[in-house]
Amino acid sequence: MLKVIDPDQAELLRHLNEGHPVWLIYLDIYKFHELEFRYGLKACKQVLLEIELEINHALRQNSESFLLSCCEFRGGDDFVVYLVPNAKTIWSLQTLASDWVKGLEKRINTRLNTWLEEAIRLNSGLVQCMSEPGRSSQYLLYAAVKEAFLISKAEPDPQYFSRREEINRLILHPEQYLRSAFQPILRLKDASIFGYEALARLTETTCFPYVGEIFPFAEKIGLLYPIETLCRRTAITSAEAVLKQDEALFLNIDPQVLIDPDFSSGQTRKLLLEHGLKPSDVVLEITERSAIKDFGVFRHALNHYRRQGYRIALDDVGAGYSSLQSIAELHPDVLKIDRSLIGGINTDPIKLALLETFVNFSQRIGCQTLAEGVETELELQTVVNLGVDFVQGYFIAKPSFARPMVNTQVFNLIKPPLVGIGAR
Repeated sequence: MLKVIDPDQAELLRHLNEGHPVWLIYLDIYKFHELEFRYGLKACKQVLLEIELEINHALRQNSESFLLSCCEFRGGDDFVVYLVPNAKTIWSLQTLASDWVKGLEKRINTRLNTWLEEAIRLNSGLVQCMSEPGRSSQYLLYAAVKEAFLISKAEPDPQYFSRREEINRLILHPEQYLRSAFQPILRLKDASIFGYEALARLTETTCFPYVGEIFPFAEKIGLLYPIETLCRRTAITSAEAVLKQDEALFLNIDPQVLIDPDFSSGQTRKLLLEHGLKPSDVVLEITERSAIKDFGVFRHALNHYRRQGYRIALDDVGAGYSSLQSIAELHPDVLKIDRSLIGGINTDPIKLALLETFVNFSQRIGCQTLAEGVETELELQTVVNLGVDFVQGYFIAKPSFARPMVNTQVFNLIKPPLVGIGAR
């Protein structure tokens, strides 16, 4: 929690409580550790002092443009500038980066160029903090500093402000902007529906042409958990009209969310029961959006969900973070073979050999395989002949908001059993 340690912080909280926005600019020096290596600690201390002096000078020069402006040195090479705009403010939050920050950077280099042999570059993260009903101003300011820090460390995003606005709208009005589509997963041994994967879809957007772009952005600004929660809730509430008895619901879950105490508190289980589902009806699909950093902690979390009845699928096997170590450590019930291995498998002997290896391996360790991204008749024939347990993809059926119809050609290809390359 952010501690109020000086009058400036107390004033910031007062302005927030009175409904004024607070702009935060998180500044750090690009590759400052390299400067320290080249010039030494004493020179770098002087660099930091000159930067602090120039920031405070710039704030004094523009004091009439703000109700309050102050700078906080956070140690290392990081500074936070707080600005409370007034009617005389000539900048918008969007123009601060191009005008105020770039001007500051130029003046700092003018100060330093008499003795520093290279120009420094400032990384910046800009956010706006506003009061919210039911949340303390102290916490909001803390969260804004954290978000600004994350942005300053990430690659520059010219669409940041518009994307941030869309995320806000999505969180405030998920019923208006978020829906779940469902794609069937077919059981090959009897051509029956095993379950459906819930896939988030945006009803309208200008900044996220593909829904998958939302999740890395939400993680960058520290809002992955609420976005994933909304997608999960939407999937569960919509599944009631799609699933039939004994069909599984596949829910995409980021590894970091699974170990979040809020997720394990039972809210998801409660929501399932409210909509006629049980944990045993759900397959938690571990996505590749972020790597698993501590397998011991993560395995303990998975055991917690398994005891409740959830099944576990490992997504994107053969690509991304879903390595053999993940399989060995997590003991998933289902391996979802990435579509990068399935596309064109009928003409690629390397992909064919890899999938055959995964099928044999899964049988040895007691789990099942699911080929995702099956898009052609020949791809389906090949994965059937190799002994895959489940298939999913556009050739089977495209995702739909209602219960989708399975392509009738599929049933003719599955029955009777095919013979050919890789058949047993």
